[in-house]
Amino acid sequence: LSPGRGDLGLGRAPGGDMLAARALNQGGLIHPEAIDALIDETVALLRDELPAGHRYAALGVHPAPEVLPELWLLGSSGQSAAWAGAHDLGYAYAQFFTGRQQIDVMNHYRAHLPQGASSDRTLSAMCVSAAPTRDEAREQALAGAGEVEAHLERDTAIVIGTYDEVAETLRAFAENHGTDELMLISYIDDVEVKLAQYGELAARLAG
Repeated sequence: LSPGRGDLGLGRAPGGDMLAARALNQGGLIHPEAIDALIDETVALLRDELPAGHRYAALGVHPAPEVLPELWLLGSSGQSAAWAGAHDLGYAYAQFFTGRQQIDVMNHYRAHLPQGASSDRTLSAMCVSAAPTRDEAREQALAGAGEVEAHLERDTAIVIGTYDEVAETLRAFAENHGTDELMLISYIDDVEVKLAQYGELAARLAG
């Protein structure tokens, strides 16, 4: 649909609650020792590179994209960073899960990249609430994130502040953690307010 604009993220967590996870998996859990094989299998299927004797060799991806999307491994640990590096995939860290990210996890990822790696891309997904004033930012965070209200006292769970404050926090985070790209998540209910927030932050971070 949009060649060059689509990314593909591979992850083990099914998303949603445990009941939804059970419905999706039908009791089948992905064990850590199987991850390597599953990553290889998925990437080979996308690239039409499954060996002739493989159990899924007869399958194909249709319609086959002219431009393969960028491949990322999604994770939140040193182990997932190592897998991403070893498989020469971009690595996207879900910092918003807990509001924390190990300071050296991106270096751990890069240490596992093969010689001549083509990926070497890092991303941190962070939750933000920015507004013209700090009080407004906190209010909209509380209004839009009732399910995470208990965590708002941890200033790293959701980055809250004025546009300038949040932009500076994000810039410092990226520099300190060796993150190439930031993906912002917001629980603000009003879509127009959310889009305006992203625009204000993007303008400040682009400079």
